Amino acid sequence: MTSAEKKAYLYGYKRARERIARLQIQYNQLFYSELMPGIQSDGMPHAHDPKGLEEYAARRDEILRSIAKAKQECIETLDEITWNIERIQSDSPKNTENEKTVLMLRYIEDLEWHEVAERMAYSRSHVDRLHGYALLHFRPVVMSRKAEKNFKDGAE
Repeated sequence: MTSAEKKAYLYGYKRARERIARLQIQYNQLFYSELMPGIQSDGMPHAHDPKGLEEYAARRDEILRSIAKAKQECIETLDEITWNIERIQSDSPKNTENEKTVLMLRYIEDLEWHEVAERMAYSRSHVDRLHGYALLHFRPVVMSRKAEKNFKDGAE
Protein backbone atom coordinates (compact mmCIF):
# COMPACT_ATOMS: atom_id res chain seq x y z
CA MET A 1 0.00 0.00 0.00
CA THR A 2 1.44 3.38 -1.00
CA SER A 3 1.68 6.38 1.33
CA ALA A 4 -1.16 8.06 -0.58
CA GLU A 5 -3.35 4.97 -0.12
CA LYS A 6 -2.48 4.84 3.59
CA LYS A 7 -3.44 8.51 3.97
CA ALA A 8 -6.73 7.89 2.14
CA TYR A 9 -7.43 5.00 4.52
CA LEU A 10 -6.58 7.14 7.56
CA TYR A 11 -8.87 9.94 6.32
CA GLY A 12 -11.74 7.40 6.25
CA TYR A 13 -12.83 8.43 9.74
CA LYS A 14 -13.03 12.09 8.72
CA ARG A 15 -15.11 11.19 5.66
CA ALA A 16 -17.44 9.10 7.85
CA ARG A 17 -17.95 12.09 10.20
CA GLU A 18 -18.59 14.38 7.22
CA ARG A 19 -21.26 11.98 5.94
CA ILE A 20 -23.06 12.20 9.29
CA ALA A 21 -22.88 16.01 9.17
CA ARG A 22 -24.38 16.07 5.66
CA LEU A 23 -27.24 13.82 6.79
CA GLN A 24 -27.84 16.07 9.81
CA ILE A 25 -28.09 19.06 7.46
CA GLN A 26 -30.63 17.19 5.31
CA TYR A 27 -32.64 16.38 8.43
CA ASN A 28 -32.56 20.00 9.63
CA GLN A 29 -33.61 21.29 6.22
CA LEU A 30 -36.50 18.85 6.15
CA PHE A 31 -37.51 19.75 9.70
CA TYR A 32 -37.51 23.49 9.09
CA SER A 33 -39.35 23.17 5.79
CA GLU A 34 -42.09 21.28 7.63
CA LEU A 35 -42.01 23.61 10.62
CA MET A 36 -42.93 26.58 8.41
CA PRO A 37 -44.87 24.98 5.54
CA GLY A 38 -47.28 27.85 5.01
CA ILE A 39 -44.69 30.47 4.21
CA GLN A 40 -44.17 30.62 0.49
CA SER A 41 -42.40 33.12 -1.69
CA ASP A 42 -45.20 35.69 -1.29
CA GLY A 43 -44.69 35.74 2.50
CA MET A 44 -48.35 34.97 3.22
CA PRO A 45 -49.54 31.90 5.17
CA HIS A 46 -51.20 29.11 3.15
CA ALA A 47 -53.13 25.95 4.01
CA HIS A 48 -51.15 22.87 5.05
CA ASP A 49 -51.35 19.71 2.90
CA PRO A 50 -52.05 16.54 5.01
CA LYS A 51 -50.46 14.35 2.33
CA GLY A 52 -47.32 16.40 2.69
CA LEU A 53 -47.17 15.39 6.36
CA GLU A 54 -47.10 11.69 5.42
CA GLU A 55 -44.33 12.35 2.94
CA TYR A 56 -42.48 14.33 5.57
CA ALA A 57 -42.75 11.49 8.10
CA ALA A 58 -41.51 8.92 5.58
CA ARG A 59 -38.57 11.11 4.52
CA ARG A 60 -37.77 11.93 8.14
CA ASP A 61 -37.66 8.23 9.06
CA GLU A 62 -35.47 7.49 6.06
CA ILE A 63 -32.96 10.19 7.01
CA LEU A 64 -32.94 9.10 10.66
CA ARG A 65 -32.21 5.50 9.63
CA SER A 66 -29.41 6.76 7.37
CA ILE A 67 -27.96 8.80 10.25
CA ALA A 68 -28.04 5.79 12.59
CA LYS A 69 -26.35 3.60 9.97
CA ALA A 70 -23.72 6.27 9.24
CA LYS A 71 -22.97 6.65 12.95
CA GLN A 72 -22.48 2.89 13.31
CA GLU A 73 -20.17 2.85 10.27
CA CYS A 74 -18.26 5.81 11.70
CA ILE A 75 -17.71 3.97 15.00
CA GLU A 76 -16.55 0.84 13.16
CA THR A 77 -14.19 2.89 11.00
CA LEU A 78 -12.78 4.68 14.06
CA ASP A 79 -12.26 1.40 15.90
CA GLU A 80 -10.51 -0.21 12.95
CA ILE A 81 -8.24 2.73 12.16
CA THR A 82 -7.33 3.17 15.84
CA TRP A 83 -6.59 -0.56 16.13
CA ASN A 84 -4.32 -0.37 13.09
CA ILE A 85 -2.52 2.72 14.42
CA GLU A 86 -1.91 0.96 17.74
CA ARG A 87 -0.21 -1.91 15.84
CA ILE A 88 2.64 0.34 14.64
CA GLN A 89 6.10 -0.90 15.63
CA SER A 90 9.16 1.28 15.18
CA ASP A 91 12.85 0.91 16.03
CA SER A 92 12.35 2.23 19.58
CA PRO A 93 9.43 2.48 22.01
CA LYS A 94 9.68 6.30 22.09
CA ASN A 95 9.56 6.56 18.28
CA THR A 96 6.68 4.09 18.19
CA GLU A 97 4.62 6.20 20.59
CA ASN A 98 5.46 9.44 18.77
CA GLU A 99 4.46 7.95 15.42
CA LYS A 100 1.17 6.70 16.85
CA THR A 101 0.54 10.12 18.41
CA VAL A 102 1.15 11.95 15.13
CA LEU A 103 -1.34 9.72 13.29
CA MET A 104 -3.95 9.95 16.05
CA LEU A 105 -3.74 13.74 16.29
CA ARG A 106 -3.79 14.29 12.54
CA TYR A 107 -6.29 11.71 11.33
CA ILE A 108 -8.50 10.98 14.34
CA GLU A 109 -8.54 14.33 16.17
CA ASP A 110 -8.32 16.13 12.80
CA LEU A 111 -5.73 18.69 13.93
CA GLU A 112 -3.81 20.89 11.52
CA TRP A 113 -0.08 20.20 11.22
CA HIS A 114 0.91 23.23 13.29
CA GLU A 115 -1.50 22.10 16.02
CA VAL A 116 0.01 18.61 16.01
CA ALA A 117 3.49 20.12 16.38
CA GLU A 118 2.33 22.40 19.18
CA ARG A 119 0.55 19.59 21.05
CA MET A 120 3.62 17.36 20.81
CA ALA A 121 6.03 20.23 21.60
CA TYR A 122 8.05 19.53 18.45
CA SER A 123 8.89 21.64 15.44
CA ARG A 124 6.74 21.31 12.36
CA SER A 125 9.64 19.75 10.42
CA HIS A 126 10.16 17.12 13.14
CA VAL A 127 6.45 16.27 13.03
CA ASP A 128 6.70 15.94 9.23
CA ARG A 129 9.56 13.45 9.65
CA LEU A 130 7.64 11.52 12.32
CA HIS A 131 4.64 11.40 10.00
CA GLY A 132 6.78 10.01 7.19
CA TYR A 133 8.18 7.30 9.45
CA ALA A 134 4.72 6.55 10.81
CA LEU A 135 3.41 5.99 7.28
CA LEU A 136 6.33 3.67 6.56
CA HIS A 137 5.53 1.60 9.65
CA PHE A 138 1.75 1.77 9.25
CA ARG A 139 0.41 -1.46 7.79
CA PRO A 140 -3.37 -1.65 8.02
CA VAL A 141 -4.82 -5.15 8.30
CA VAL A 142 -8.13 -6.50 6.97
CA MET A 143 -10.24 -3.50 6.18
CA SER A 144 -13.92 -3.82 7.05
CA ARG A 145 -16.42 -3.11 4.30
CA LYS A 146 -17.23 0.29 5.82
CA ALA A 147 -13.59 1.33 6.18
CA GLU A 148 -12.85 -0.04 2.72
CA LYS A 149 -15.73 2.03 1.27
CA ASN A 150 -14.39 5.17 2.99
CA PHE A 151 -10.90 4.32 1.72
CA LYS A 152 -12.11 3.91 -1.87
CA ASP A 153 -14.15 7.13 -1.69
CA GLY A 154 -11.02 9.02 -0.68
CA ALA A 155 -8.76 7.39 -3.26
CA GLU A 156 -10.91 8.59 -6.17
